[in-house]
Amino acid sequence: MQALLLCAGLGTRLQHLTEHTPKALVEVSGKPLIAWNLEKLKKAGFTKVIVNVHHFAQQIRDYLRAEGNFGLDIQISDESEQLLDTGGAIKQTMSFIDPTEPLLVHNVDILTDLDLGEMMAAHSSSPRVATLAVRTRKTSRYLMFEEESMQLTGWTNISTGETKLSRITTLMVVNYGFSGVHIVDASLFDFFPEEDAFSVIDVYLAAARTADVYAFPHEEDVWFDVGKPESIGLAERGMKK
Repeated sequence: MQALLLCAGLGTRLQHLTEHTPKALVEVSGKPLIAWNLEKLKKAGFTKVIVNVHHFAQQIRDYLRAEGNFGLDIQISDESEQLLDTGGAIKQTMSFIDPTEPLLVHNVDILTDLDLGEMMAAHSSSPRVATLAVRTRKTSRYLMFEEESMQLTGWTNISTGETKLSRITTLMVVNYGFSGVHIVDASLFDFFPEEDAFSVIDVYLAAARTADVYAFPHEEDVWFDVGKPESIGLAERGMKK
């Protein structure tokens, strides 16, 4: 199985912690975020991982080399010249991946005990271009899904009132917060724009007009967005080494 671990972000929300260190090497309980996630991916059966880099990229390269790539086939997707956002990062993996297999995409600052094997099985259970891990949580931006089918219908920002609809439905719609873990099929690449840098959420919304994008709710799992200094302590208390 193959995965893309998103490590290229500037980590500005972590303030002083990323002034001289990439977000991927910020530690939780003495272990860098990238280590938490690579160990999880390996345990779940993933053998090939693409790591995208930008901010202090050489530090990440040196760390992976020192750790023997965690026994994984790791390839670096270099964004040193330009940050590509989530969609552009996935698009750049096209030369790295096996297009006949799904690609798991995981934000490096997300720590969770989500069962990746179960999520991969759900993705493979029916034809779809993407499966998005979601949960009920307080946020300003929500993905909208049909309650019965769990198909993506739109996106909304409750702070600004902005809404983007992919399809009209008369069925009950539920809002979920995106968990930063998703699985894409190579067929999603047909919906990518020509530009290099773009949000994958916009791609999902465009794809959902004619193709199937499903939710994977995981309400009972441990989940932390380690994007702010105060969230590190919460993750340290909630995650098991």
